[in-house]
Amino acid sequence: MLLQIEILGPADDDRFRHVVRLLSRILAANKQSAFVTLTSDFQRMIDVCAFVPPAVMVNGRLRSVGRVPAVAEVCDWLNQVQAGMGDEPPAHPDDEASPEEKT
Repeated sequence: MLLQIEILGPADDDRFRHVVRLLSRILAANKQSAFVTLTSDFQRMIDVCAFVPPAVMVNGRLRSVGRVPAVAEVCDWLNQVQAGMGDEPPAHPDDEASPEEKT
């Protein structure tokens, strides 16, 4: 199943960029393919009830609003999507992230 992720918020927002980097690292660490859409359209945000950026949608389901999700939380999302496709849970990315990226 192809994972579809939509990250919503203004592209110049630090938390938005942090979420983009975080999700990229986790997807790479898990060798997971995903169709990722970055959306700055506020009407789209209103349509999905994501009133405070950044927001993250995974396969059409709103998962996070107004904050940077924790690594473990994102791994749980991946695990839920992959349920039944393998027994091994998603791996955490290495801890070599910069201090501002650690949650």
